[in-house]
Amino acid sequence: MKKIAIFAAIALLLGVSFAVAQDEIKLKYFETPDYGYALMLPENFELVAGTKIDAGTTWQHQKGSATLGGFTRGLAGGLESADSISVNWMWFPDVSPDTLYKANWKSVQDDMNSPHPKYTDLKALKIEGGKAFWYKEVDKEDPTEIHRWHIYAVGNKSVYGVILASGEFKNFASMIPIYEEVVKSFKLIPLKVSK
Repeated sequence: MKKIAIFAAIALLLGVSFAVAQDEIKLKYFETPDYGYALMLPENFELVAGTKIDAGTTWQHQKGSATLGGFTRGLAGGLESADSISVNWMWFPDVSPDTLYKANWKSVQDDMNSPHPKYTDLKALKIEGGKAFWYKEVDKEDPTEIHRWHIYAVGNKSVYGVILASGEFKNFASMIPIYEEVVKSFKLIPLKVSK
């Protein structure tokens, strides 16, 4: 009986700490009519220093960190790896959205069936304003490997690539509930076309 009470107390404490940790990170709405998309971002994520909202935009949540840990100076330079969300936009007015969607879906599927797949868990994603799918990078054995989720979307005569990343798998695991909300929130909005 004593063991059950101890186990219950530990489970309760773990549950409470998880809830507190999740409550600490709130989401904020972001949209850009200039590029035709919207999503929820963790409120502690900021634009990478010295950048602005454009065709390739990255937010990260650790000031002074190396984006995607290891790609710019990285851990060897004494910097913490950063959790990041990037959105890349490309204009494709002359290609059918269905053609783009099917070709890229098949590309990810072919990779998953290859002898050395990089991706897993390919799923259709219902979004407002377009058509999308998402998939995950294969979990590597080394906990310092970068782990990412990807969203591929078409609409607005455009293609969108969204990358949700963490420099280390152990960090990514703690971001999963938050990144799931970001994935669910991604949508296309009317694109403001300059004349």
